[in-house]
Amino acid sequence: VLFLRALASHAAAAAPPAAHSLVLLMEDDFEWCEGAVQHHVAPLLARLAHVHALADFTALRLSFGLNGVLMPAAALRPAAAALESAQLRGPADTLLGAWWTYDSAVWRHELLRAQGGAQYLVHRFNLMRHIGAVSSSGAPYAAPGAGSHTPACYAPLFYTGLYVRENFDLLHCAHQRLSPCWLVEAETAADPLYPHPP
Repeated sequence: VLFLRALASHAAAAAPPAAHSLVLLMEDDFEWCEGAVQHHVAPLLARLAHVHALADFTALRLSFGLNGVLMPAAALRPAAAALESAQLRGPADTLLGAWWTYDSAVWRHELLRAQGGAQYLVHRFNLMRHIGAVSSSGAPYAAPGAGSHTPACYAPLFYTGLYVRENFDLLHCAHQRLSPCWLVEAETAADPLYPHPP
C-alpha cells in the first residue's frame, strides 16, 4: 500500500509527459522471457498510444502474480486507496486482482465507480519467467513443465492463482492478442497476432 501510494504521489507531482506514463509492477524473482520486450511489449505500447479503444485502461497484465502488470500512473492512487481500505482481507496481489476485475464480493460499489469504467486488459502470452524457488506464501514452486501450475514463457496467460477475468480469455479471443477482445475486434481484423515467440 505504501509503495503504491508513494508511486502515485511521485506521478502526480511529475510534469507531463511523466504524469501520463506507465508503471510496471514487478516482483524481484521474475525476468523477461527472451525476446518479449522487442517482439511483444514495444509493439503493444505503440499500439496502446494510438488505438482509441485501448487508451483508457486500469491495468494490463503481461504475467502472473503481483508481477508483469502495466498501470497508468493515474491509476495508482485509486488502487492504493482500494488496497488500504481492504488490506486486512488478503494479500495485495489477490486484492488488486479483485479491484481490477470489479469483483463485487470484495469491493464496495463506490470503489468500482472510482475506476470510471476503465478496462482491465490481459495479454495472450505470459511474457515473464519466474526464477524464484518459494512463493510469498512460503510454498515451493515447481519448475514450469514439471508439474507446475505456473505458465511457462509464451504459454497462454492462464494461472489458477488469478481471478477468472485476470486470465486471457482463450475461449472467446482465440485469434486476438488481448482480452477482452470485444474492445478491439474491429480494429484488429486485419492485424495478425505478434510474430511467434523466438
